[in-house]
Amino acid sequence: MPARVETRQPRGLLLFALLPSIITSTPLLHAVQSDDADALASLLGGSSPPHLEQTCENGFTPLHWAVRMGSETLTRLLLHAGAARRTAGPLGYTALHMASA
Repeated sequence: MPARVETRQPRGLLLFALLPSIITSTPLLHAVQSDDADALASLLGGSSPPHLEQTCENGFTPLHWAVRMGSETLTRLLLHAGAARRTAGPLGYTALHMASA
């Protein structure tokens, strides 16, 4: 008789950690997910800066990604550009929740 394996549904931040590492849908998200501070600064300083609250396919903002990746540089660039600190992702977590987890 085969061994029985129990699985649990991931919850909270663990689910975010299990998402594919690169889920790109816009140049802004690509710059953040690629940890490319120069590209991000260029996008943010352009003549038509991108919408900072746009989300990836899973509902996370560039600020969520920057915090998840532990990039202080990207986080500071996004906050300085006006990224909303209180925007919740699909699981109800803000970037601050994620940074303190």
